[in-house]
Amino acid sequence: DTTINLTQQQQQQDSFTHLSDDGQEVSMVDVGHKSITQRVARAQSKVVFPPEVMMAFQKSGTNELVGPKGPIFSTAQLAGIMAAKKTSELIPLCHPIPLDKVDVSIQLEGNVATVTCECHV
Repeated sequence: DTTINLTQQQQQQDSFTHLSDDGQEVSMVDVGHKSITQRVARAQSKVVFPPEVMMAFQKSGTNELVGPKGPIFSTAQLAGIMAAKKTSELIPLCHPIPLDKVDVSIQLEGNVATVTCECHV
């Protein structure tokens, strides 16, 4: 019933689902009743590099910075994908979710890198 589901969602938004009412006990939320659905999560951040950092790296093409140990953005993309795959190990009480696809893109405009991560389940 949609009304019940909306009410449950509202209750979850109004409280911490992993804490007891008094905040003294933690538990992992039971998601066993949830149906499997296709979902997409997106996150975006901007990283502003100071001029001295920009000067320390070589620009390779239009969208990559290269340091003494190799390409900065390619390394960050790989790290982001690896972290997404291990989210349930890195974040306490997070359920493991099988990912179908993870995309981490980085666009450099001047000294600002826009990092976008998109995960499909």
